[in-house]
Amino acid sequence: MKVLFSDIDNTLVFSHRKNNGGMNVVAEYLNGKEQSFMTQDLYNLLLEHKQIEIIPVTTRTIEQYSRLFVFDQDFKCEYALVCNGGILLRNGSVDEQWRNETLRITHEQNKEVCRLLDFVKNEHSLLKLETVDEFMFYAVFDESSIVDMYEQLSREADLNQVMVEKDARKIYVIAKNANKGTAIQRFQSEYQITNCIVVGDSNFDISMLNGSNRAIASKELVGKIDNENTIFSQQEILAYDVGRLLSKELGVKK
Repeated sequence: MKVLFSDIDNTLVFSHRKNNGGMNVVAEYLNGKEQSFMTQDLYNLLLEHKQIEIIPVTTRTIEQYSRLFVFDQDFKCEYALVCNGGILLRNGSVDEQWRNETLRITHEQNKEVCRLLDFVKNEHSLLKLETVDEFMFYAVFDESSIVDMYEQLSREADLNQVMVEKDARKIYVIAKNANKGTAIQRFQSEYQITNCIVVGDSNFDISMLNGSNRAIASKELVGKIDNENTIFSQQEILAYDVGRLLSKELGVKK
């Protein structure tokens, strides 16, 4: 059995706002509307090759991940590492032992997460604040202020204790030990996984890409990945290209 540890957004799926105009499969609905898609070739590859066990590794919360029905209904994923790997879902249920271990290894760092949470609460441009767990929160700001807020929060934070990262709309603060690389190492140790490939497209994914013996990454991460066994996509969004690259890496004839 080959295990695929993969980020989700812009890696396996892409937003309706970034529709590439090709043959795509709906992966997620939000409020009854199509929210994200997967390319047809990637969908077919993962559906047809049952020897590949897919384990999503995502910053999404449990609720956000649960909207991606294809992983449960179509690909029958038994496991998912959500909340940046801090939470392990098994058949949709939280593994409390895993969460307790996350809280143990992030205990001291969570004090800094809490301090920054209080700091963010007072910002006038804050639109939404979501406390995911003791080790993680994210804040949504208006587009005009998110870059300034990211820079301000990065200066305020003790970066030895926490990670501060952003996407187009959100700023995430996560305890340093609740990273995807550590999560995969924990999972591999617990379930004796040796044959795997890791896929990711953002700074959140660097730790797990560097820790893998086989990796696929977005072109934005060139120069940030130390793993010499990494294949880089040249597409604008990795999700457009990952089906082809996975087929090549797995030796699948199309």
